Amino acid sequence: MNTRINHTSSLWCVLAMAGTLPLASLGGCGKSEAASHAPLAKAAAPEFVDTSFGFRVTPPIDWRVAPPQSIVGLDKVVKVWATKDLSTIVAFTQEPGVPVSAGYLLNATVGPMTQRGFKVSSQGVVNIAGTDAMSVKLSGPGTGIAIGPGNVRTYQHWIAIPKGNRVLVLMLTTPDATKDENAKAFEEMVQSLKLDC
Repeated sequence: MNTRINHTSSLWCVLAMAGTLPLASLGGCGKSEAASHAPLAKAAAPEFVDTSFGFRVTPPIDWRVAPPQSIVGLDKVVKVWATKDLSTIVAFTQEPGVPVSAGYLLNATVGPMTQRGFKVSSQGVVNIAGTDAMSVKLSGPGTGIAIGPGNVRTYQHWIAIPKGNRVLVLMLTTPDATKDENAKAFEEMVQSLKLDC
């Protein structure tokens, strides 16, 4: 497998457009690039634990761990899970430099993505693991494995959880036409999320 997935069209671009992040950190929104990387490997344990941000989550059992370098355009990729068709769930963190709320993230996301031609099918501040989180479901042009230039309608579901001046994002990307099973697996994974104090 020799595909790298560029997710710079996601929340990094939205926050930059909203003035939360400097545009220089983007490296170009929505561009795809290819490079070689290691093949997908089976997940070693049912629960993934991250001690840096302080969270644990149970990924879908039939998804495989992918190398973090397979995702480009996201600054601090924590973990990547993928299916055979390269649908992905990416856990990554952002550091906007100041504390932000889930409501702020929601407002900074929905408007710019709608202006860029993406259809937002669901949006809101939801309770996840006992804390407020942004939830946005959208679809638009892409490749099926990334949003941006392309002719495959692509679906993403973003969960963004602020914690101090950091944000944990869990993001599903999948072809819109076949999203149902992957969306269900992602939502079950999100329900398993636990945050450390």
